[in-house]
Amino acid sequence: MGLLLLAGLLLSACLDDLGDEFNDRQSRAFERAQDAFTCSTRGQNRQVQQVMADWYLYVEQMPSVDPDHLGSPQAVLDALQVNPPDRFSFLADRESRERFTEAGEQVGIGVQSILVAEPDDYRVVDVFKGSPAAEAGMARGDRLLEINGQSVASWFNQGRLGAAFGPEEEGLLVELTVERPDGSVYELALEKALFEVDPAPEPVLLELDDGQTAAYMLFRNFILPAEDRFEAIFSDLRDAEVDELILDMRYNGGGRLSVAENLASRIAGDEWAGETFVSLRHNEARSDQDFTRTLESGLTSLDLERLVVIATGRTASASELIINGLRPFIDVDVIGDRTFGKPVGSYGFGVCDLLLFPTAFSMLNAQEEGAYFDGLDTTCAASDGIEQPLGSPEEASLAQALHFVQTGQCEMETQYMARQRFSESHRPQIQGPEGWDPATMGIR
Repeated sequence: MGLLLLAGLLLSACLDDLGDEFNDRQSRAFERAQDAFTCSTRGQNRQVQQVMADWYLYVEQMPSVDPDHLGSPQAVLDALQVNPPDRFSFLADRESRERFTEAGEQVGIGVQSILVAEPDDYRVVDVFKGSPAAEAGMARGDRLLEINGQSVASWFNQGRLGAAFGPEEEGLLVELTVERPDGSVYELALEKALFEVDPAPEPVLLELDDGQTAAYMLFRNFILPAEDRFEAIFSDLRDAEVDELILDMRYNGGGRLSVAENLASRIAGDEWAGETFVSLRHNEARSDQDFTRTLESGLTSLDLERLVVIATGRTASASELIINGLRPFIDVDVIGDRTFGKPVGSYGFGVCDLLLFPTAFSMLNAQEEGAYFDGLDTTCAASDGIEQPLGSPEEASLAQALHFVQTGQCEMETQYMARQRFSESHRPQIQGPEGWDPATMGIR
């Protein structure tokens, strides 16, 4: 099987497409190659091996593996992965992944949960409007004590916390025992349903001490519906003549490059249109696919000189690209915790009912900077105030951001120390104990 035919397995990009000409070429190759493999385990294993041999960024260090001797596509990927530095390549369910990235739809109970401290401090950090959890009154800060009859500690100790909620099936019952921040305990039985994740809820306008206006904008995911939301949001923010933008990406694990480019262009404005936002570099055999994306012109924008980003160890990929890609042009300050550290990207290759996302390219900004595998550091450290609503000026990270915007200095040393107790030992892992997909980041 030639490399050209294998490239035809490319269906969608984790960070975006490569342009019309490239896609047309890949579409024709896919039509010729679609019957080359069966969907038996052996056929899927071979697809994973060949795609990795063709597109993997670290192909020169990749070990030699016979896919016929391994039991699953995941086993093949595990055997081929060069870790370190690659802790990012993964397989995902094709239907659910495409439904989420293209339409923002997810099957579940409608919460985003994080293991704050091992083995059992498992918190709800976001609840999605219109979901079963929202209708039942669940809220940010709730602590999950039991899931489907087992304690969180039991699920964690078995290494199965990511499986505790069960498969993505509409109508599946999920039983929970939950503790409120005030110590009260309640029980719920929720049926999983299809719900929408709003990638960018309505911003909050906050008046500063000097009379200026700061906009707080929660941004959850770089998915396609975000682009329509941006047009409405940035039109409103421009009409409000906001002076500062605080962009909250603390749980945003990334997504599509086109969405990141759109957002960055709206923040920086036409002054920087045409400048390099990101350059993508592939392996030597695929170096002819290297390309550069530039900041766009003609979008409704804010023309800011500074961006303040709220981040945590779950701020990854396209979220980090916003920070790194804009820094050559405007000041970008990070409040919260050091980011995840994913300066590389993937394409989605169809493998029957799965999508394979091999690490396929590195990402550099206009100053050729991009090797932040240890994450991007903070300007001011702050705790994630889980027991306060997102967007509340009392929430620790937003309070720190507002203080920095108004004074240019950091405060809240005690909250910094509280965060450091667990931030280093509980940084998330792709397919780690919580089983999160980097795009959905623990949405259940």
